[in-house]
Amino acid sequence: VSGTVLADGTNIHFRIVRNVAEGFDSGWHIHPGLAVVQVQEGSLQITQGSCTAKTVNAGDTSIEVPYVPVRATATGHVVWTVTFLVHYEEPVQTNLTTNPCP
Repeated sequence: VSGTVLADGTNIHFRIVRNVAEGFDSGWHIHPGLAVVQVQEGSLQITQGSCTAKTVNAGDTSIEVPYVPVRATATGHVVWTVTFLVHYEEPVQTNLTTNPCP
């Protein structure tokens, strides 16, 4: 068994962002740490790890895996929060220039 420690609990930034939108498309991106998404109103379609979107409805939570391309979209009104746990030296999100899904 082998493994890599990406974060050891020190120098971690904890950031919560509340979002309100009428239609939304995050574009493809990655997070260098955990991103915990909680939907309060409406729903998000989150695609990560496959090319099939998962619906996250009001009251639901989804965890976006570090370093795996992800995209969130919504039609209509949506309210959600994202809680980021990332190493202090890294941005919470890096946008991708390519689409990982055909």
